[in-house]
Amino acid sequence: MVLWLDFHVRPNFPRNGISIEEVRQKFHHLYLSLDYEGGGISADDRLIQDQKTAARSRAKELWMLFLHDLDGDGKITRRELERYYALHLRRLSIPPVPPPSQTEQTRRLKFKVSQGMKFDRNKDGVVEFDEALDWTNENPKPNPNARLRVNHAIPKSLDINSDGTISSAEFREAVNSAILRYDRDFNDKFSKEEIIAINRRAGEIRRAMRDEATARERRDHLKK
Repeated sequence: MVLWLDFHVRPNFPRNGISIEEVRQKFHHLYLSLDYEGGGISADDRLIQDQKTAARSRAKELWMLFLHDLDGDGKITRRELERYYALHLRRLSIPPVPPPSQTEQTRRLKFKVSQGMKFDRNKDGVVEFDEALDWTNENPKPNPNARLRVNHAIPKSLDINSDGTISSAEFREAVNSAILRYDRDFNDKFSKEEIIAINRRAGEIRRAMRDEATARERRDHLKK
């Protein structure tokens, strides 16, 4: 619950405090945004959320790639990549920044071009949109939040009756429990001090999750 406050609602808290009713409304909107088909948040809703995240990642990568389409023909050639990055590297060398050596400039240019040409699946020297789309589908970028298991999905643990769906009633119960935990003076408002306490607790949880994820990765590495 603290993770929701931290990642979804807390960033919108006014510094001078917020009423409990406003907090409930924010969580209600969060719930509605994740209940795509109505009737409660199910595995299908979580799948849709994952697909949306993957789609945004693909779109961003394709957009970044086709910034190099200098002539606007919907294709990217090696020559376009070389021209684009040669100009980019020259801009990085504008005084007072000392220019890199010629060898280093050549190395950087070669690396940048190779990164763009990895989308050229048929190795004909031209990256077409279909090739780039196929590559992004087969090589999805990892979700930056996956390492901490933190994203927009509501934890399955809130499915109290284990029927496979998180109902609005189950969700409200979790929200109310969190509110009672942090509204220490029971005045129906999160004060500035209470918000600071929420932030501090969320930071502690993030650090603990980060340490746990690092330790797990080390154990997995040693097993290989």
